[in-house]
Amino acid sequence: MTNHKKFLLIFGLVAFTSSIIGWINYFSGTAVFSVITWPIIWTGLFVWGDAMILGAFLAGACYFLWRKNDPVLTGLFFSVYYVIRSFIEALYNLNAQFSSVSRPWEAYTVELAPKLHFQPQELFVVPQITYTAICITALMFFIYYLKLYFMAPISKKSKK
Repeated sequence: MTNHKKFLLIFGLVAFTSSIIGWINYFSGTAVFSVITWPIIWTGLFVWGDAMILGAFLAGACYFLWRKNDPVLTGLFFSVYYVIRSFIEALYNLNAQFSSVSRPWEAYTVELAPKLHFQPQELFVVPQITYTAICITALMFFIYYLKLYFMAPISKKSKK
């Protein structure tokens, strides 16, 4: 099994499982829609509401990419995905720096901020900068994979 297929298998299973867990919790009445999903944030699923919808989408995308069996197409998809998700999170954290409203998934900021010698709004600076860096890095990967895609021989593209 190739490395990109291993990646797709792991990512797809995590996404699918998180979607199922989110829907089970939703239908059981557990209020988890806006609870942060710390173990799976690396997938771009930040709260269980994301996991319910995007988890199913990502599982489907991983299945499609598995069937295509093209590492460049996989790189293109995930680089675009991370550009969009990190851009949205960078904007969210930028806006949260200037807001006095505390959302349910931000409940931890009130207790954590003083321990780190920050105001609650200042605690959003680090994620905003982090997601900006992730967005730029993912954009650079997108350009790299786009170049690989266009440089591939025409005969290889026609087989797909």
